[in-house]
Amino acid sequence: MVKILKANESHVEGISSVCIRGYWATYGESHSKEWIEKVIQDFYNH
Repeated sequence: MVKILKANESHVEGISSVCIRGYWATYGESHSKEWIEKVIQDFYNH
């Protein structure tokens, strides 16, 4: 069964983790480590 919830503060770490892994999977071979880490710091610093 699928349950849809409005995200709250308890979900932040999990959402950030998925997004960070997505950045590495998408850009890991085409962009520098420094660029990826900067984007992650700018967008997913919680």
